[in-house]
Amino acid sequence: MTKSYFIVMILMALVSNTDNFAVGISYGTRKLLIPFVSNIIIALITGIGTLLSMLLGKEISNILDPKEATVLGAGIIIIVGVFIVIKETLRIIKGDKKDEDLKKISNINLDNLGIIGRIPKVLQNPFLADWDFSGCISIGESVILGFALALNNMANGIGAGLAGLNPFATAIFAFVISLLVIWIGIKLGHDYIYNSLGKLSAPLAGVILIIIGIYEMFC
Repeated sequence: MTKSYFIVMILMALVSNTDNFAVGISYGTRKLLIPFVSNIIIALITGIGTLLSMLLGKEISNILDPKEATVLGAGIIIIVGVFIVIKETLRIIKGDKKDEDLKKISNINLDNLGIIGRIPKVLQNPFLADWDFSGCISIGESVILGFALALNNMANGIGAGLAGLNPFATAIFAFVISLLVIWIGIKLGHDYIYNSLGKLSAPLAGVILIIIGIYEMFC
């Protein structure tokens, strides 16, 4: 395993956890807690989600010519990166509507939704993971949040698997990094840090994805 290949895997694991970091920061600003056990569950789901999506990408690559698979995987990574940069930049330009979203949360009833039904809602707004408004993400709530975060990164994993990155090593990195970034995010979760890092973390992740895609396509 070359040094550059090792770095690319770590970068991919970091990118897969950008949402986790942003959630940690935003939870910190709202004084929401994620206990250690809940954090481990989220990290496990993140790691398993990364592994499964990359294995799917690797299976698809077995059908294709190795060069074609690498180019296709790199292309997917670049497209996702461009989409993230555009979407998140537009969100920053339009202004943050999180306070408005929080006002609407109290009017949303999740009691009648099962686990699967709650995941799309949490994808739209991670604060809905705390559906009992206890101020603490329980084990059950961490499962919902973990699945939502993992689903958000499926395209990255498929592209990385197609591009030929090692699924198991990347998944282990994703698990460890998830543990760290959520904890760090919550610790840093005050208004200044949120405004300077929370908003910029997603566009930065898109830029990193574009760089990874270009590297995999031409190196």
